[in-house]
Amino acid sequence: MEGRVEVFWNGAWGTVCHRGWDLRDATVICRELGFGEAYAAPRRAVFGEGTGAIVLNGVRCTGNEETVFDCPARRGSGHNCWHDDDAGVRCTGDRPVKIICPSNQTIDSDSNQNFATVNLPGPAASYHSSIGRLEITIDVDGSTHRVNDEVRLSIANSPHVLQFNASDANNTATCSMQISVLGIGVRLVGGSDSMEGRVEVFWNGAWGTVCDDLWDLEDATVICRELGFGEAYAAPHQAAFGRGTGDILLDNVECTGNEETVFDCTAIRGSGHNCGHSEDAGVRCTGDRPVIIICPSNQTIDSDSNQNFATVNLPGPAVPYHSSIGRLEITIDVDGSTRRVNDEVRLSIADSPHVLQFNASDANNTATCSTQISGVV
Repeated sequence: MEGRVEVFWNGAWGTVCHRGWDLRDATVICRELGFGEAYAAPRRAVFGEGTGAIVLNGVRCTGNEETVFDCPARRGSGHNCWHDDDAGVRCTGDRPVKIICPSNQTIDSDSNQNFATVNLPGPAASYHSSIGRLEITIDVDGSTHRVNDEVRLSIANSPHVLQFNASDANNTATCSMQISVLGIGVRLVGGSDSMEGRVEVFWNGAWGTVCDDLWDLEDATVICRELGFGEAYAAPHQAAFGRGTGDILLDNVECTGNEETVFDCTAIRGSGHNCGHSEDAGVRCTGDRPVIIICPSNQTIDSDSNQNFATVNLPGPAVPYHSSIGRLEITIDVDGSTRRVNDEVRLSIADSPHVLQFNASDANNTATCSTQISGVV
């Protein structure tokens, strides 16, 4: 599928001069031989000098001819070429696909973010078979993308391995590269799911932990929002999710709860702390967890003086946490009528006990619980 081009003419084999020789001329030769496309048209006797006559010179194919003899050219002895000008071809045939990955990259994260926005690069496809269209896909963190797709690569999972896959009808090839994202980042480690865990931060090129001195719900909420997990409903102390390793990078964190990143909060950074890994801080985030409500205990109340009913301000349930997606709504069904927390209602002794059904919902989740109120004279 590659070599010096020789043609048979007037009863003898001869060579082709490389004057004007290009990929279109070489493609006609490759197709004529059943070897698909040409991916190179070498000149200057790359495959060695031939012998005998130089039969063709100044070949000018369009690339669509059935044979090189259909192309305009000078034939015979009317040339000024030597065998060190012999032309050659390299044909794709059904060769294996070859790809060459881009070099590994190190990039900075986007401003005040824990990720970098990247347009995925493409590999070099040095040649491929002419049998079928060449397809190139890129596997990034388990997701398939195309060249030039825009993706966000997090600091938490850096370095990211990009596996390039090239294939045509008969052949495949792979190569891989890494993209390392530098900057500041946050991740949760050791939790029962992705929305809770020991807080680890990326700073000065390494991951480390956060000391639980002054650690509270406002600090934890900044972490949860930074990771896209809504609000925090707990800020555990004392390595609740296990002890980390490496440096303790932040101590005495004091967030207001409105910061975009924990690095915007007041804190001691680096080695100026008095903490050990037994004090590693953690968070529990609401994310899109189901709403959880806990009803008040059953109640027994006296009726209003000389009346057969009792006036009650409807109590509210405890909501230890709920999804951050949408506003939390709480309604109370009382004797078929919908009420709100703290509504004033009259509950008759005749229909006692009264069952109050509490309903809590946000955009994606609902929960119910119930309690009883009994009236006595």
